[in-house]
Amino acid sequence: MDAAWHLRAATGDEAPLVRTRTDDRIDQIGVSGRLVPALRGHELLDTPAGAGDHHGVLARIDPGRADPRPRARPLLASSL
Repeated sequence: MDAAWHLRAATGDEAPLVRTRTDDRIDQIGVSGRLVPALRGHELLDTPAGAGDHHGVLARIDPGRADPRPRARPLLASSL
């Protein structure tokens, strides 16, 4: 899940979707489904200006809000 799109949908705030290139948003964070409920914020780290060809991106999460269900284990051929 794209963290910025989720936060935009949840809050209506367009700021997480700011373009990081002239015509697109290439710097982004993906989170697993279990972390989606824990997303609390998103920041573009764009200073100092011109420091690189990409921006840093920060997602704030509240670990206490993550989905606590254990991940399903894949079946191993040896256990069949």
